[in-house]
Parts: sequence; structure tokens; C-alpha cells
Amino acid sequence: MFAGHSGKATFASSTSVLQEALALCSQGQILPLRESVVRSELRSLGVSHVRGVVSAPGATCATRLFARSLGIPRVGKGVLIW
Repeated sequence: MFAGHSGKATFASSTSVLQEALALCSQGQILPLRESVVRSELRSLGVSHVRGVVSAPGATCATRLFARSLGIPRVGKGVLIW
């Protein structure tokens, strides 16, 4: 989910740097982002938790992206939780 034009979280939103990075991850590419950028994007959305499905396309890339920015995730029922 990402911020829409109203500032509320939505699946259909304007593109953000984090959204672009995750889209590239799902295509097997990497867009390196600074840790501060990832945290700032999440903070601007009011995100308190990030969950990653370990079997999803691009999961390894997304895991690296969030682990660098948010630390080591907890593992729970097929998802990683930050």
C-alpha cells in the first residue's frame, strides 16, 4: 500500500521511490535505496509494520531492502515481519 493523492494509504496511488524499488524487486532487478529513504517513505504513510511473503516474486530483494533499513525481521507463518 502506498499514499494516494489524499494522503491515505491505497493500492492505487501515485508512484513513490519505494514502490518503484519493490516493483523492480518483483522483476528481479534492484534499485538501491538509502535506509533513510525507506524509513522516511514508511513514516510518511504511517506504517507501523511491514510484512513480506517469503514465497512472493522478488521476496529476497525486498527482504534485503527492508532488513537494511529496519533490521532483522521476525518470522511468522510464512511471512517476515518488521
